[in-house]
Amino acid sequence: MSRLTITLTALLLFPLALFSQKHIERGYSTILTRDARLFVETLASDSLQGRDAGDEGGRKAAEYIVSLLKQWGIKPSDKDGYLQPFTVDGCSMNNILAVIPG
Repeated sequence: MSRLTITLTALLLFPLALFSQKHIERGYSTILTRDARLFVETLASDSLQGRDAGDEGGRKAAEYIVSLLKQWGIKPSDKDGYLQPFTVDGCSMNNILAVIPG
């Protein structure tokens, strides 16, 4: 590769790197320690009984996560909602699916 090609490539890609870095920094700046602590404490609470998939604690954790997604304006990835049901060894469970465009 010629020096001119390398230089032009670097000049074209450098602004993209700066642009994406600003988005990352903006994202990190919205994460507050107290909020993160609340989410972790809620999901780790005894009332969720370990959040085992298919059990009551797992369903409660899913409801909590879906409520946060709705609060934040994050849309479900499916027209039927956030939950994608599936069964393993006769136990009914759900994946939670959402989409952040872009």
